[in-house]
Amino acid sequence: MEHEQLLHLLAAELATNPRASLEKLASAVGVSRTTLSRKFATRDDMLNALAAQAVLESHSALERSRLEEGTAEEVIRRIVSNMLPSAELYRVLESPECEDFSALKEWLPVKQKLLEIHYLWQERGEVRIDLPATWISESIFILMRGAAAMVRNGQLARADAVNAVCTLLFAGIRKQA
Repeated sequence: MEHEQLLHLLAAELATNPRASLEKLASAVGVSRTTLSRKFATRDDMLNALAAQAVLESHSALERSRLEEGTAEEVIRRIVSNMLPSAELYRVLESPECEDFSALKEWLPVKQKLLEIHYLWQERGEVRIDLPATWISESIFILMRGAAAMVRNGQLARADAVNAVCTLLFAGIRKQA
């Protein structure tokens, strides 16, 4: 199993069972406890690896999203499309268990970049100004994590997830006429 695939499986399992032991996580993702221990000596090592992968994938997703091109709705749709496959990894970055990890320092600029683009959209009148940009930005992540959980649980088709997130989000943030 590839390292990246293992990290995604672990993130998905932690989303369902955040307090799972390494032994239970290993079993849930289809590897032995020994194999998992070879890759991650401790739970903190595993969480650090998950956080680092989340940051790496978030940078790549934002780059592919071309934040400066198009309307707010077009850019948000690209952000969601590019970031949704890693939504469960981002949950690790928000976990209290990870508050001292070095990857968080690299996550803050990602969140700051998203805030700045939201401020720009508000200045241009593309999204509501009565909702704080931080609320809108966090709402995107919350909706993505919810969609990822529904896809994982068979409640939402993967092909419908981006549209489900964006439709609900746009209904709330679109500037009122």
